[in-house]
Amino acid sequence: MQDNPPTDGSQVTLVPAPDSIVTSNRGPAPDAVPSRIGRFVIIGRLGAGGMGVVYAAYDPELDRKVAIKLMYAEDSGAGPRRGQALLLREARALAKLSHPNIVAIHDVGVHAGQVFVAMEFVDGRTLRHWLAEAPRAWQAIVDVFVQAGRGLMAAHAAGLVHRDVKPDNLLVGKDGRVRVADFGVARYRDPDEVAWTDNGASRMMATVAGRGARIGTPAYMAPEQHENEGVGPHSDQFSFCVALYEALYQLRPFAGKTPHEMVAAIRAGALCRPPEPSRLPGWLDRAVQRGLAAQPADRWPSLSALLSALTPEQGQRRAKWGWRAFYAALVVIGGVALYLGAREWQLHSAREQAERAAAERLEVVTAGVDRLLARGRRSDAEEALRAFVAEPEHRTARAAVDAWLMWADRMDAAGDHEAVLSALVEAYTTLPAKDPREAAIFLRIAELFRVQWRFHELATLAHTAGQRSPQAVHTETWSRLRADAALGLRDVSGFLAEVDGGLAGREREDVAPVLRALNTASFPGVRGEHVVALDLEGDGQDELAVFPHDGARGPVSVRRMNRDLSPVHDLTGDDAIGRVGADLNSLRRRPDEPSFLLGRTADTAMLYALDTGKPQVVFTWPYDQVHAAAAADLDGDGLREFYVGTAAYTRKLYRLAPDASGVWQRNVAHPAIDELGSDINALATGDFDGDGRDELAVAVGPWRAYDVRILQAGPDGGLELGARRRIGHVRALTTLRGVDGETLLAIAKDNDAASKLAFSPDTPHGEPPGLYIVRRAGETLETVFFAPFPAADGAQEVGKVRAMLRGDFDGDGRDDLLLRYRAPSRSDAAALLWRQREDGSFVSALVEHVVPLAVGNFDDDAADEVLVTTPHGDGDTLAVLGAGGAPLASVLPPRVNVTPPLVSDPSLARAWARAEDLVGFGLYAAAADALARRSALAPSAEDGRAAQQRAAALYEAAGDHARAAANHAALAQDGDVDAALAAIVSYERALDLDNALCVARALLASDALTPSQRGEASAASERLTAAVEPRDTLELRFDQPLAPSWQIHEPLALRMDRVRGNLAIDAHADTGDLMTLPIELGDGPLALEIEIEVERAEWAAQLAVSVRAPDGEEVMTLGIAASGGGGYLHRHGSFSAPSLPRRLDIAGRPTDDPSTGSHHLLRARLLPHQGMLDVEERGDHPERRSFPLKQTLRPGPHLLVLRASGVEEHGALQLRARLRRVSLAGARLSATTPAEPASQLARALVTGQLREAATSSADDALAPLWRAAAAAELGRLDDALALLSTLDVTRPAIRQRLRHLLRGQPTRFLPLMRAAFGAVHGELLREALTNAARMHLDAELQQMWLSQTVDVDSLPASDAVQLDTKAELLTMRAAAWQAAGELEQAAADLDAAIALRASHSDEPDDRLAELELLVAEIATARARPDEAMAAVRRALARSREPSAMKERLRLHPRLQALQADPRWRRSLSARP
Repeated sequence: MQDNPPTDGSQVTLVPAPDSIVTSNRGPAPDAVPSRIGRFVIIGRLGAGGMGVVYAAYDPELDRKVAIKLMYAEDSGAGPRRGQALLLREARALAKLSHPNIVAIHDVGVHAGQVFVAMEFVDGRTLRHWLAEAPRAWQAIVDVFVQAGRGLMAAHAAGLVHRDVKPDNLLVGKDGRVRVADFGVARYRDPDEVAWTDNGASRMMATVAGRGARIGTPAYMAPEQHENEGVGPHSDQFSFCVALYEALYQLRPFAGKTPHEMVAAIRAGALCRPPEPSRLPGWLDRAVQRGLAAQPADRWPSLSALLSALTPEQGQRRAKWGWRAFYAALVVIGGVALYLGAREWQLHSAREQAERAAAERLEVVTAGVDRLLARGRRSDAEEALRAFVAEPEHRTARAAVDAWLMWADRMDAAGDHEAVLSALVEAYTTLPAKDPREAAIFLRIAELFRVQWRFHELATLAHTAGQRSPQAVHTETWSRLRADAALGLRDVSGFLAEVDGGLAGREREDVAPVLRALNTASFPGVRGEHVVALDLEGDGQDELAVFPHDGARGPVSVRRMNRDLSPVHDLTGDDAIGRVGADLNSLRRRPDEPSFLLGRTADTAMLYALDTGKPQVVFTWPYDQVHAAAAADLDGDGLREFYVGTAAYTRKLYRLAPDASGVWQRNVAHPAIDELGSDINALATGDFDGDGRDELAVAVGPWRAYDVRILQAGPDGGLELGARRRIGHVRALTTLRGVDGETLLAIAKDNDAASKLAFSPDTPHGEPPGLYIVRRAGETLETVFFAPFPAADGAQEVGKVRAMLRGDFDGDGRDDLLLRYRAPSRSDAAALLWRQREDGSFVSALVEHVVPLAVGNFDDDAADEVLVTTPHGDGDTLAVLGAGGAPLASVLPPRVNVTPPLVSDPSLARAWARAEDLVGFGLYAAAADALARRSALAPSAEDGRAAQQRAAALYEAAGDHARAAANHAALAQDGDVDAALAAIVSYERALDLDNALCVARALLASDALTPSQRGEASAASERLTAAVEPRDTLELRFDQPLAPSWQIHEPLALRMDRVRGNLAIDAHADTGDLMTLPIELGDGPLALEIEIEVERAEWAAQLAVSVRAPDGEEVMTLGIAASGGGGYLHRHGSFSAPSLPRRLDIAGRPTDDPSTGSHHLLRARLLPHQGMLDVEERGDHPERRSFPLKQTLRPGPHLLVLRASGVEEHGALQLRARLRRVSLAGARLSATTPAEPASQLARALVTGQLREAATSSADDALAPLWRAAAAAELGRLDDALALLSTLDVTRPAIRQRLRHLLRGQPTRFLPLMRAAFGAVHGELLREALTNAARMHLDAELQQMWLSQTVDVDSLPASDAVQLDTKAELLTMRAAAWQAAGELEQAAADLDAAIALRASHSDEPDDRLAELELLVAEIATARARPDEAMAAVRRALARSREPSAMKERLRLHPRLQALQADPRWRRSLSARP
């Protein structure tokens, strides 16, 4: 990059009014060259200009040389923000361009308060220097300028206007390539700098900028720039021609002794001609002069047209002169009529010739595109295509449409449907009027809408296509498209009309009977979120319990199952029913008794007996995540027992039933299932083997089983496994009748909870997701029918079934299914219907805007009806489908009105009309893109503004507020106050508050505002200033002394690292608050930002910074967390606040190794004035999410809390990190209180003042441990040992922190604890390491186990606790040896552990059985099948539940090699 300042070093500013040119002689001081700017290493200074200093630099990350422009720091109060925002906005916009004739932008940032831009380093010189080096032929000059013009064209097409085109901003590289540089170089200056000067010569060549957005260099500025009106691509054209004229004639086209004279000449178009006749071609002189016209309308219609005039083809010129000769001959002979006819023929012939030439050129381009695509260079291929269609002679040719259709074909072959749609939209907006290709393009777009599930757009497009081409849409393809669009809009009548038309196809015809039966809706005026069928009166007739719409608590309204939902009774008096009952079915002991419901409080599960009075609690137990419930008579006594399944972290299947005395009891239903430690996801009952007795279908989920199994009564009265199929994660089950009356099981299988431990890494989800209809065949479940769940094209996830309902909806005697289904990328559930055909197969239909809740007989006919929730009136309400009423009406989203073209140019008007068609289809963003691109090429400023205004409105409608704001801001550059106000609104909606404030302040500096506009801008500035520049800001860093207000709660987990300037954290999932800081919240926005480097994050560990209210509620919590399962580990940012229903995980990434490092820069903002909550990760994996703010910020005392948390049941799971800084805007520090001795001791430990800590007099209960830690670190081991020996290791608080020390500093503290606590240190070591190793035995934990358990063999085993500890340590060390590949050592440790446990008892022992399982695993890995099979037999013999051990063996992934062994089959089939 080059940057040429004015020759006198001054900086010139042109202010809006009065027209005056001012000079500030405060040129940049020759500051010392910085060593680094951002990540870039500075090599040296290249130069300086009015805007900043340019350095040569090296980029170590990408190993390349770059140029860095560092903008001068501003002096004025408002100037810095506006100047920085201008540069940042332009640079970021330019960075999105990739063109060989534009200097590439690599990075943008702020260094020491100054904006910098890292750019492509151009080895060359400016065009001004290139011209001065040697005389240049006019052809060479034109060639250089044409290259620069192509770069400007690319910027114009992207909506960017340079505004300062001059030879100093055009670079000629040594490679001969020309690049346009210095977009957005204007700089705001303080109004106090306004002064008059006579130094005009240099000022004519200096870049200027004013508060009214006058930007440019006066000698090169177009008249409209001087007038500050209508600046656009036409202005760049003028500047371009000034520079070209100067280069060709060595004379600037407009002269004046003073700045005012020069400006007057520009406005008048008074051209300075060379004193001697020029030898330049006349066509070239005329082309340049046209570009210098004072009126934009008199210039070339676009820069592209100018470049075409500068590069005429020789053949075209010869043809032109030939025709002129022909015209002359016609005039001589007086053939006027012949002339006119010839003229028409000439135009037609020229058009055809141009079309043929374009078609031939397209063939060449297509071949090139195919070659590039074959080489994987898609971006280059697309650039070649766009270059072709951008050529002026191609823009209106048929070949332009063909080019886009060709690209659509190529993208279709690549499977990129979004790119296909984009290409078809381009083709459509390029179509001339009445083009026969329109119908084919409509059809292709419609098919894309169908696979993308854009049903509203599809319906509108189908309607438009029918109006334009009635015959073309009377086909099977269009009928199917219209039918699917109708169901997507809940227009069942429209779907049936297509079916009745006979062209919709067999699938739709087969599902139509059910939809026809349900196509009436009655709306009883009841709202609710969940509905459960139950029998309240014990009369065998179901009622419906309607749970409140807000989902959680009572009263619960009981209503009759009829079309009016007549009220019966309210279940009042206990909110606990609504906590669980809404998610589970009711339970019945027998048909003539009232139902039961489950409920819960925070820590207690309850079973309620219902009747017409108050629900009665008949049984309670500790709440443990009840997840599924069903009733079945498995013991054959004529009364159903209740079966309840739980999820994490209990994972049990319980049986609830009264004992002989009538007292309800809870017992383990099937020990083998409990031993698997897997979630119980769903339950269903039915007679699956036809023996006349109930069986229980159980969906057992992660993290081991992943199967569906049938439990039946065993000979001993307990339950036994009857059949099983390992399928993967199952969300829902239900029974149904098959065509021959047999009982089938419907299974909804999704892809949740992947496991590379339970399944092959290639198929970690098990079987494919979808609907499985299975029958029991002996001990297996065989598939009767399977179909995948529907999803839109490109979906990365699998749809989820929340509930499955069965019923005979069309009265044909066969059960159908109705699923509450949420498709990927859909926020709302829909009705997924499966009708059973006569042959037992199923056919489906998806009806959106309908959520099924319950099935039953609402009108006493033969068919079942459905209760749903669906939009009606002013919101969602309950409706009964199929029991009479009006047909369902379409649900249409809000629409944007179509606007007729408001331009005079025919070509732009046609493109605008096509864009409005896209608006009608709902393609707001595509329509906006089309208009925005064409606005930059508009022949007049008025047309360009009109198109850009419409584009901005459409971007707003599409929800792309950032692009809407950019277009409004571009319009505001011409002094449009309303556009500036609209830009503020759009920037706010995009939460780009810095730019919004920049525009607001710029407006307030203008004198052109009405009182109303000024009031609006002032209000915006006030609220934005509160968010962007809060009065109170806390910047908490750790490269300086710790703020005295910090209260340290866990000093052993924290250490100030003064060398690296951060807070080192070694925390655990059960630690809690680490440190707190008293703060005072203000009454405005609140923003929290943290920067953290994570070194290790084990499963479920979380480190967070919270703002906590005095009542304990956390206003917001921002941090990082680790999660996963099945051998997968993920790390992500996390955020929670009362505005969100659950914790938000953001910017997730896989980290199979917990020691994988990651950098996080997290920010959360609560913005009450904007009504938004904004969360952003700006570290290694950027992501941003925004939500409505649904909480009130209360000013006053709060706490800033650094805390560690996780699943406390799993103990010392570790998270190591380095906290670099915490920023809190909208808060200030509270007054400090004198520190207690214990607080001083804790602070001394954290800040590294170890001598002070070791000698502290604090008498807190934890003080001896803290002093021991300080003494140990100082090397005073005797003192540390003496202090540790005084600790009561039975106290949970002491024991917890000792575990943490063993995890964090085992080398230092294990010998001390061994000496201080004797054999107890083994228990502490076991507690510290076992759970973490079970979660992920990575290299670090392997090393820790092998290094810290070298003396485990010497541990005593004189009592049961010591024996158990020693055996467990040997077992885990064996696992570490196994992970390290040392199988012989692993086998030896297992043998020792087995000998220990076997010496304690000869009775069956599940722990011994587990050890034998590990022996079998290692023997298999050592290729010793005899040893492995012997261990398998011992595992079965030693297990107290052999059936559970058989399950473990069957599911064990590392024993698969044994399954072909006949001994394996015999061992697992033998009954105990």
